[in-house]
Amino acid sequence: MITIKLFDTMSLAKKINTLKFQLDAFVASRPDLQAKEMNVKEEWDLEEDARKVVTVERRAELYRVLHATRAFDTGLWVFLEKFHHRSLDSHSITDYVKDLQRNVTNTTGFYQLSGGVATKIKDEVTNKRNQYCHVSGMFPTKAEANFVISKILEYYSLVLGLVK
Repeated sequence: MITIKLFDTMSLAKKINTLKFQLDAFVASRPDLQAKEMNVKEEWDLEEDARKVVTVERRAELYRVLHATRAFDTGLWVFLEKFHHRSLDSHSITDYVKDLQRNVTNTTGFYQLSGGVATKIKDEVTNKRNQYCHVSGMFPTKAEANFVISKILEYYSLVLGLVK
């Protein structure tokens, strides 16, 4: 019998480091965005440290989800700010995803996010985060936290790839 490990902590750590490198390259020409970029990277560091700092496993997994979604939220803000495409009333992952779907002219510098991907972000990231962060007594398992985190990494890499 072959056992496939879907989410390996080391592979998540490598993906996080790759994403940090992509983010460095993305903001390299924009010093005005580098402070927010540092916030994103700090959130990823906090996600990685959660199990070292918090000894109660269920709480550690909740913190991992919280910090990863905060990194995603701010990361989407950075992307939209670079292209001056963030609505002034956008302040959440859901709002930023809507901004990524708004009519994008050829001059914006990035391709529009598809509705299918937007729905998956809502289902696999936002709704999962809300389930754990807005309901008392709800905690993700390690596998559930790894799933949400891996999806965030996947979708943020996809967003960074929308650049024309």
